[in-house]
Amino acid sequence: MEPLGNTTHDSKTLGLNRNRGAVIELRLRTDWYDGWRDYKTVRKTLCHELAHIVWDDHGREFWDLTSITTYFPPPAPSILGFRLGWKVLMLDRW
Repeated sequence: MEPLGNTTHDSKTLGLNRNRGAVIELRLRTDWYDGWRDYKTVRKTLCHELAHIVWDDHGREFWDLTSITTYFPPPAPSILGFRLGWKVLMLDRW
């Protein structure tokens, strides 16, 4: 996402999820185009947008899922590929 069109004096949009994950846009550049956003901010924004695939509004379940995905470490590689990671926790929802 380009910073100029997504920044106002009131807010700053860092990510956007369209059609339940068909398209996820993230702002990787800083507001002044002088560099890149730090990894933690981009990862937190991505986890927020991924949670919108399961929950549309910002209710309790949404924030619980965002919290799990943000602070749960990424899956570790194994001999057979990658573990399922946080999806195991959401099987009853899917």
